[in-house]
Amino acid sequence: MAQSCNVNGQWTTNQTCPYVCSGAGVCSGQCSPTSTRCSGTIPQSCDASGNWSNLADCTYACVNGNCTGVCRPGDKRCLGTASQTCDSTGQWQTSQNCPYVCSAGSCTGVCTPGSAQCSGNIPQTCDQLGQWSGSTACSDPAPICREGVCDSASYAVSFQGGSQRGRVVIAQPPSLIGKPATIELWLRLRTEQDYSTLFNTGGSFRAHYLGPVYGALRGAVSFFNDVSGTVLFNSTSKVPLNEWLHLVASHDGTNLRMFINGKFAGSSTTVTSSLIDGKAPLGETNIVMQFGSTPRANNESLIGDIDELRISSGARYTVDFNPPARLESDATTVVLMRFDQGSGSTVQSDVPGGPTGTLLGTPLPTYVQVTR
Repeated sequence: MAQSCNVNGQWTTNQTCPYVCSGAGVCSGQCSPTSTRCSGTIPQSCDASGNWSNLADCTYACVNGNCTGVCRPGDKRCLGTASQTCDSTGQWQTSQNCPYVCSAGSCTGVCTPGSAQCSGNIPQTCDQLGQWSGSTACSDPAPICREGVCDSASYAVSFQGGSQRGRVVIAQPPSLIGKPATIELWLRLRTEQDYSTLFNTGGSFRAHYLGPVYGALRGAVSFFNDVSGTVLFNSTSKVPLNEWLHLVASHDGTNLRMFINGKFAGSSTTVTSSLIDGKAPLGETNIVMQFGSTPRANNESLIGDIDELRISSGARYTVDFNPPARLESDATTVVLMRFDQGSGSTVQSDVPGGPTGTLLGTPLPTYVQVTR
């Protein structure tokens, strides 16, 4: 309290000082003696005169005039994959658990370090920054990329025929509906059948193998129009059993050509509708393509194997050619399936972002390891 002596020689309180009363009876100071505070990371103590005095700068944080903490507020760090930020009291707080990688206190990356994948036929590994690396495609003697590793094993889908109706079903690519297109695959027939479906491209067209009851046509491939119920043409060359062959249906908008092992095998010049017509095949309710069978009849299922399937925009082949041993993706490829995952009912796409396929039938077609 600040006091003054009145005319009667008595002390009178003038005011109660908020902080300090000096010896001259005057209020002064900025703080209450012995109180503490922080100025940034500098602790301060209030002296007897009511003035703040700086103490030693804190290494990390200052709280209530005392040095504390284990980190500087605002700093960031990683603790494993956890992103942490130093709070105002100098303590680490987890701000986010990173799904892949934490670097310099921030989440980054697109993959888990050490994981592997295939980008097409290129094996890739995830580096310590969570980024995919790898640009060299697999080649002989291990030409197949599987689960991020080059592998020598190749698989085909095997169809057992009979009442199983095993088939691969693929949604018709919207970009090809009503447009010129090419369908090609590697095929191995294992036995003669009267009539077996190789592929059914939509509501209009089916390709069949003709078996022993067809006399002079025995062993030929027949292209059939489901709408009119007529045979468009039969292949001029025969299909051998237990041998791999490359089969092509190539349509340029008016001319549908078939090639077997790179050699012209027949055509129809009156096919104006597209191979891929946007219609559901007979027995189906979905706009799909089928390979190996249809769901509508028990005696049309393939007994054989399909290894690699490619569907392209435009007429890829118009004259004889050397069949590619391995079907690759290029600018015209819309569907590419090599079946090399070797298991599962969903057939992976070998075109990034391309459509997948589904194995149907009871039981399902199986995967078999093959060498061509």
